[in-house]
Amino acid sequence: MKTLGVVLVGLGAFWLAAAGISASKAPSVSYLVGTFLPGLVCLIVGLKLAQTKNPKPGSGANTNHSDRAASDLDHANHSVQGDNTRADAFKFSANLGIGCGVALMFVGSSVAAQGTDGGLLLGVLLSFAGWAWEIWGCVNYMRWKGQSGWFGLLGYLVLPGLLILACFPNRRKRLLRDLRPDSGSLSVADRSFGYRFLLTLVPLGVLGTSLVGFFLFSRSNLDAADWKQVAPPGLDFQALMPGTPHLEQKTQETEAGPIELHKFIVTPKDGKELFMITSTRFPEDLAGQLGGTEKLLDLGRQDLLAASRGQLKSERHIDLAGHPGLEVELLPPKGAVIKAQIFATKNQLFQVSVHVPKVRLASKDVQKFFDSFQLSAKPAAAPDRSGN
Repeated sequence: MKTLGVVLVGLGAFWLAAAGISASKAPSVSYLVGTFLPGLVCLIVGLKLAQTKNPKPGSGANTNHSDRAASDLDHANHSVQGDNTRADAFKFSANLGIGCGVALMFVGSSVAAQGTDGGLLLGVLLSFAGWAWEIWGCVNYMRWKGQSGWFGLLGYLVLPGLLILACFPNRRKRLLRDLRPDSGSLSVADRSFGYRFLLTLVPLGVLGTSLVGFFLFSRSNLDAADWKQVAPPGLDFQALMPGTPHLEQKTQETEAGPIELHKFIVTPKDGKELFMITSTRFPEDLAGQLGGTEKLLDLGRQDLLAASRGQLKSERHIDLAGHPGLEVELLPPKGAVIKAQIFATKNQLFQVSVHVPKVRLASKDVQKFFDSFQLSAKPAAAPDRSGN
């Protein structure tokens, strides 16, 4: 059974590693969680089966001793067996807590990285649950080594903390090997309830509650009364924006005619977010010379990259009422995220973009803004944003 347990532990670790490598390609959060579950189950069952069995009582008895000595020895063997049972329980809890806790933290980070609606919150909760499990495993690891369970607080450091705990001497083995008289105090400490060590999780609970509160506050929708209809005459688009937009205009003269730039900017959330629509109109001859709509889309993407000084995270082709477009996500240098939809007509380029914290990217406010954009000053059917 112990051999089978070792095999299952290895299989579980391999399964978890494979699931982690393919996490970025998971089509949904539920599918992602499902890929990790078999590995976790194998790891838990394997650790249980691989648990060291206790020696039978009386295995070291000397039959030549007197009846009283045999009775004392039998009592001692029972005591040792009880100590070994408790020590094995600490070891099993340590292996299970540290192994599965770290795996659960990895699952949580993979779920959060999906960026889907609700996925970030679920990922944070899974990561904190794994962190708590890992810390509790560290508490039991220290108790198995015969040290104070309070050293389990080093589990907050995760990998560095585990390396530090691994360097602690195994006081239990040393006392039992040397038959030290103070090994009795170790037995007393083993028999005491470990509920007091749950206090090691209090800082994590406070931090988790604060982060969840911040997350829910950040996800709160903007006031419906703040949304304004924007349909500037002559620019051939309409949209809803979360406030009265600030307009910036610029005209650049060229040999083919003027290039007209209009920016409509709204900064809700006390200026911590930015919603923007940019319209750039080219002279028809110049637009034709540039190479048509595909070239205009490329110019719009390059303009966003240059303005944000960020890195391109993702890109996909979309369509709006028959007009080609791109949807891109950018990672600027100072955190947050930029999501933009770029559309091109014969001689006009539109950039519809938001600059928000990552927790707000999947919010209803952002989706409402993008869904409201239409390439017409008149009401039209719901836009088609399906990928090509």
